[in-house]
Amino acid sequence: MSAYFFVFFLNVFAGLLWNKSRLGNVVLLSIMIVFMTLFIGLKYEVGTDHGNYLGLFYRFMMDAEFDLLFPEYGYYLINRFSGAVGLDLQFVYFICGALMSYFTYRAAQVIDINPFYFFAIIFPFHIVMLGISGVRQGVAESIFIFAFSLLILTKYRKYILFLLIAMGFHLSALFFVFLRYITVKKRWLILFAFVSIPLMIYLYEFRYAHYADTTLYNQGAYLRVGFLVGVSFVFLLLSKVLVVAPNNLEHSRFFNFFIYSPVVLFLLIPLSSTLIDRISYYFILAEVIYFMYFFRLYSNRMSYKVGLTSILLASFISLVAFAFFGNNAENYQYNNIIFEMF
Repeated sequence: MSAYFFVFFLNVFAGLLWNKSRLGNVVLLSIMIVFMTLFIGLKYEVGTDHGNYLGLFYRFMMDAEFDLLFPEYGYYLINRFSGAVGLDLQFVYFICGALMSYFTYRAAQVIDINPFYFFAIIFPFHIVMLGISGVRQGVAESIFIFAFSLLILTKYRKYILFLLIAMGFHLSALFFVFLRYITVKKRWLILFAFVSIPLMIYLYEFRYAHYADTTLYNQGAYLRVGFLVGVSFVFLLLSKVLVVAPNNLEHSRFFNFFIYSPVVLFLLIPLSSTLIDRISYYFILAEVIYFMYFFRLYSNRMSYKVGLTSILLASFISLVAFAFFGNNAENYQYNNIIFEMF
């Protein structure tokens, strides 16, 4: 697990160097994207899902009928390309690692927050607990959080476009299409719910019904949703010392959404811990990036630093808890294909 702690602190250190110069930012960001691409993309038999992905890769190559039934076209195309050029699953991991690294760092950069502090905060959840094993959802989350950054900048069409791309790796991204309409009038929200709920039911029943099993990931669900509740608490506490009150309807609704939604998720864990656990990964990325953006705009420098430090500390504690006390931690011991060659 030492590799994960190294990456965590490497991103914190890179965060200290951010904004020294424009050229320095470009060079530093490029180096870190390449490093994380290699870190994720060259992982070797790490996590609990490697066997599933290996079976999926060979099934894509041999079962033409299965291709037509697989809706996550982005992941499918990468596998097909890899097989067509004579490469294997390791190349698929490499491409997915590049996508995760690029879109996660860029999500923070486009809204002008420190990409390395953001990456360090979400690293234990987004990469260690999920992306290093469940690469499909890891890519979907990364593209989703980039899309959400565009939504914050009111680029609504681009948000939908990138959300559709994210769904090409994991259909669970569909759950967050409602964020596009968070500022519309309530009557339009009702119409949207009427149209979208049948789609959600289909997704749940036919693609992810197995997540309704409450015996899976119960400990992990409480860890991740507990982190969200902690971020919300810091969010709410620091909102009392804002220098400027937000006068934007979108910011006001997002603020309330991220304050109260973690509590709702926490209360829903007993109904379906695994489903809530899967959704919570998206919430962690979105809530953290919005927290950093919101307080960069509306709070003073000191309160921003206090909040950022608090969440970094909570993230580090979560990494320690997973590494030393997680149920499946032994399956997540980092291994690199280069190590296997020597």
